[in-house]
Amino acid sequence: MLADVFLYGRTKTYDYFDMYIPEWMSADSDEYREYRKMVSFIMKIRDILPENKLYILEKTSGSFFFLYGRKISLLCRFCTTRGTDEFGRPVFFTEGFIFRNDDADEFWKYVPDFISKISCSEKMYFDEYTEVHGSEAKPQSESRTEEIIRGAYPFVNSGQFTEMKNAVSISRGPFSFAFGTFEKALYDYASPEDGVNISAFFVSDECTEFSADENSISDADCGGLVKYIMLTRTRQEKFKYKVVLCRDDETRMLNSIAYESYEKEAASEIKISEIFRMNASVNEYILRNGADEKSVRKCIPYSSESAAEYSGRNVTLVYSQPVSQKRSLLQIIKGDRGPDYTESMSLKSETEEMKLSDVSEIFAVYDDRESRLISFDKIMEVAD
Repeated sequence: MLADVFLYGRTKTYDYFDMYIPEWMSADSDEYREYRKMVSFIMKIRDILPENKLYILEKTSGSFFFLYGRKISLLCRFCTTRGTDEFGRPVFFTEGFIFRNDDADEFWKYVPDFISKISCSEKMYFDEYTEVHGSEAKPQSESRTEEIIRGAYPFVNSGQFTEMKNAVSISRGPFSFAFGTFEKALYDYASPEDGVNISAFFVSDECTEFSADENSISDADCGGLVKYIMLTRTRQEKFKYKVVLCRDDETRMLNSIAYESYEKEAASEIKISEIFRMNASVNEYILRNGADEKSVRKCIPYSSESAAEYSGRNVTLVYSQPVSQKRSLLQIIKGDRGPDYTESMSLKSETEEMKLSDVSEIFAVYDDRESRLISFDKIMEVAD
């Protein structure tokens, strides 16, 4: 896997700046603003520790944060010192790998390898950068990538690393954590203003316990957003479907969608169990990150097919092709498109069949003539 490197620090003579930063991250982007907020959180430990305790940061190069954000995430060294500046003050830095959350599924699998790669490297990225640019009056930001090979680096020999590796392997999606050899008190300094939620600690005095079913799905607080199933009929007479969270307004346009799950396609039969798993992937994301009602069509970046276990009834949403769909010439001239396709849709179980329109009100999406919104809650009531 090719990973983007980031490095934030300073040289002896030039103040703090982005030493390594990906090319795709522009200074005016939401991704960059989130990155700077994360870096500020990491470097905040300089202000928290008493001056007579700052020597601890000379020994934290083997400690790491994984910070899972809304748009980007970082796997990075804990704030560390390396020498002093021209006035004799400690030089602090953090370094590691950065990625867009669209790539989170793949990146998450490599987290133990990323830590092992950095831990076993002869030189830090900070050392390599300052060896080349440390004497420059105004050093410039650069981009850098690193090829990471799974299983190619010796794993860190510690109980904390083993616990972290196991937790990553059984988790259904990324979560923010701290890993290191010091006590939890050193790493556990996040406040609500930081926008960072460290949910697991693999440190000298605590290893957060995980089990395969610990991340059970509960209802997330979606604020004022309303949950729908979105159906779209394709030109090939098939159906695409997904779960969406919409702002509660009457426009019901595409830009009213705040969050959407992954999408699937079916010929004529949609299993409610799959819609349940789509909802689970949305819930997992909202539970970790919260719901932003101003979001516009945020595609949930991980758990593309959640492993949540469906325990409801065997219910399917079925489209039955009408016997006749012919239109007269006059109807064609008038632009009459015939009955709405949802009139031919029903919910079927082993014991009963109900017209879709009898179960839930059906809303048109005004700027997508083939898409409809159906109440998620009403459909799941039938499946319970």
